[in-house]
Amino acid sequence: MIPQSTPDFRIVARRAGLASAVAAIYALCCWSPGLLALLGIATAGVWFLDLEGALAASDAHAAGLNPLGHNPLDVFHRPHMYTDWWYALRWFGLTRADYLWVGALLGLAFLIVALLQVRVRRTSEMVLALAVVAAPPVIFSFVRGNADMAIFIVLAPAVACLLSPHAPLRWLAVAVIAFATGLKSYPAIAGLILLAPTRPRREIVAQVSLFAILVILLAFDQFRDLATNLHGYNLERRLPGFYTYGLTVTARLLAAPGWWTAVLVGALVAFAGAWWRWLPRWEPSVEQRADHLRLVMGAALLVGCYFAEINYAYRAVFAIWLVPLLAQAWTATDWPPAIRRLGQVTLVLLLAWLWSDGLACVVLNGFARPTSLQIDVWSKWIVLAQQPVVFLLMAALLAWLVAFARAGLEGLGRASNKTAANAPLETASN
Repeated sequence: MIPQSTPDFRIVARRAGLASAVAAIYALCCWSPGLLALLGIATAGVWFLDLEGALAASDAHAAGLNPLGHNPLDVFHRPHMYTDWWYALRWFGLTRADYLWVGALLGLAFLIVALLQVRVRRTSEMVLALAVVAAPPVIFSFVRGNADMAIFIVLAPAVACLLSPHAPLRWLAVAVIAFATGLKSYPAIAGLILLAPTRPRREIVAQVSLFAILVILLAFDQFRDLATNLHGYNLERRLPGFYTYGLTVTARLLAAPGWWTAVLVGALVAFAGAWWRWLPRWEPSVEQRADHLRLVMGAALLVGCYFAEINYAYRAVFAIWLVPLLAQAWTATDWPPAIRRLGQVTLVLLLAWLWSDGLACVVLNGFARPTSLQIDVWSKWIVLAQQPVVFLLMAALLAWLVAFARAGLEGLGRASNKTAANAPLETASN
């Protein structure tokens, strides 16, 4: 908690300082291609490359071409990797000729929303927020104009809607998450926050049921052709390396047999069972509720994508939602000791993951200056060395998700038992 004697202008000054620092860092990256190269962030000569690909897919669809194949309108003839909802960009009069100003607008909107979400109050929170918002993988997402920034913007109001005292706004949270799922499949995992025991049981059940129906409808409507394309192109050509993460990275780099990945899955399942059994119950305060739900939403997206496939580290944009709650782990006195330690460990692992690739690239590009052959060898072993950190981070995030799901399901159970126990009394009184 912020001491009541803390002047408001100090909080405003910290937030202004954070915004200024973020603006300066991103401006420096925009005007200094050498800095991006030092961090191992390649533009391939085209800014906002992923957005350009989405606009090229929309143009190809409008021209009667197949965007799911090798697209001749894309600068590198890449196939469309998102859902067909992105073809609607042409309805707004947007073509690939607009990718520069649209990419700049998307990046600016993302940074504004990110700064609004972190809600800096202390100096330590300001430093931590800067370390995450300006982390190399987040800068990489900005440079590529990646769709994950758009997903971040769309999902940003979900928690505020869910905690609203007005029922229509709470239902809007379902629509927000469903819309994000329509843009890319993985945001469906964010629907976990609908289990939050912050509304009447009947409303929770109704919202979860509606969301499940919407996801099933979207799966049938949107993802058949896309799934075929992802299997044939994305999963086979996305090789693990710098700025990638996923459960199968180690197995792919070592050409290990399939049972290796099964062992990792089994270990994470064992972790989940242990968390469910032994992690102490903890209910965040009213002031911490929004921060807690944002952490759950960000953790669900990161862990879900880790299980699904090898991902580019653009997903790190969702780590921004972890900042407000984890920043309190060092000072909170009302948390159980185990929860405090979990928060501290999660924060350390998160920062290690976010900065390990960038710092490794700085050493290689700025000091070692290896040959191309040496880079291939060194990068393989550096990425392998990172995997225990990534695995432990996912296990820690899984602990937060298990604790949240346990509290939500137990809350539903208590509400159901209470209703059943009160039913005879209500009948007798009538």
